[in-house]
Amino acid sequence: MLRPGSHHLAQTQPTGYGDGPDTPGSAGGAAAGDTISGIAITPGARADGYLFTETRVILQTIPR
Repeated sequence: MLRPGSHHLAQTQPTGYGDGPDTPGSAGGAAAGDTISGIAITPGARADGYLFTETRVILQTIPR
């Protein structure tokens, strides 16, 4: 359980994946880079639905 206040979430980009859109969840916040900041937690609040999306990077050689 988190204390009331302003919080942030951050992720480390997994190797081999590209960065996709990151989405704030039910307690708000703003996404920039691999961080969602300004998440306002009030007493008894539920905060869910925070998404860090990745894309799979596939390198492919096209035959000539």
